[in-house]
Amino acid sequence: MKKKLVVSPEEINDLLQDNRILEIYVNKKIGDKYELIVTYKPDADKFSEWSIDVWNCHGVLKKTKWGLGYGSTPELPESAEWKDIGYFSIPVVKGSDVSEMEVEKIEKILFDVLHDRGGAINMSGFYPVFKEEMEKIQKILKDRLYS
Repeated sequence: MKKKLVVSPEEINDLLQDNRILEIYVNKKIGDKYELIVTYKPDADKFSEWSIDVWNCHGVLKKTKWGLGYGSTPELPESAEWKDIGYFSIPVVKGSDVSEMEVEKIEKILFDVLHDRGGAINMSGFYPVFKEEMEKIQKILKDRLYS
C-alpha cells in the first residue's frame, strides 16, 4: 500500500523508525516540509510499535521510536527499569517482580518472534513484533510492562 504524506524533517525521522514502512520516496519540498510517497509492508497493520534489537547474542524489547542499534537500552524514567528475561531485556515498572514461569513464557514469545522473522539470538538485527505478540506479553505482565 502506498500513501502520499506531507511531513516535517522530524516526522521523516519517525517514519524511518517505523517497522511498517518498506520504502520512502521524497517527491518534492514544500516550504519547510516534504511530500513523500510512503510504501508500507504487506500486513503493515499487524505490526506493533515494538521491536527486538539483537546484538551480541542478547535481545532488547523496546519501542522502535526509542532507537535501535547495538542492543542498546535507552535511559528510562525513574519509574522504570530494564529487567533481564533470559537472553532478553525488557522495560518494566521499577520494582516489578517477574516470576520464573512468566520469564519462561515471555522468553518463548520473544524467541518465536525472532524465529518467525527469520532471525535468531545469534543474528544481530532488528525484529519487529506484531500487535498480537505484544498483547500476549502485556497479558502476562499486565501493568508491569513499561511503555
